[in-house]
Amino acid sequence: MQRYFVFDFDGVITDGIPLQDEAYVLLFNKYGLDVSVDYLHTHIGMTSRQVIEKIAKENNIDESLDSLVQAQKALVKDLYATKAEPAPGLHAFVSKLQDSNFTIAVASSTQSDILKLVLTKFGIVDAFVSIVGGEMISKGKPDPEMIQKSLDNMGASPANSVAIDDARSGILAANALGMYSIGYMHYAKTEIPEADVLVNDFAELDLSRL
Repeated sequence: MQRYFVFDFDGVITDGIPLQDEAYVLLFNKYGLDVSVDYLHTHIGMTSRQVIEKIAKENNIDESLDSLVQAQKALVKDLYATKAEPAPGLHAFVSKLQDSNFTIAVASSTQSDILKLVLTKFGIVDAFVSIVGGEMISKGKPDPEMIQKSLDNMGASPANSVAIDDARSGILAANALGMYSIGYMHYAKTEIPEADVLVNDFAELDLSRL
């Protein structure tokens, strides 16, 4: 039986949340705002556009949303290109999935060109049949839209699919579709009681039991 595996990106494939945080902080510093990391972490799972729009409206920033989004995207891209590192054991786990006949996707609120940049940097971009980024969907997690799009791209059914995420919002999105969900706790910022299983390391996963 063909199986399908959907990765979250930030906090699973790479510890990208600090890079995302840094980009938001740098962006809004230009407008005299001191945006806290704790505040940003209440928005994990939302698209960058949604986060920027919310902060801009709350602080009456007189700048077009498109300009702010493009400025933040440029900052993020530079930070990922220079600082991103693969999660421990990532390469071995991706190979294990391929050997076990899993079709692999990534679904993230991060822009797809950044997803491709980092996956290419890590040498695993060709392993991913579907790459869904934040610009491709209208609602971020916990809405299941982006995960559903990944399943559609692969021709997968939720019953034959597994999702891994470091955030509660992503697990809730997967659960809403009836997928088996894995909470990846290595970089996690919050507890994820709704996950079917919690792991701190990819090596803990027995694919035969998924």
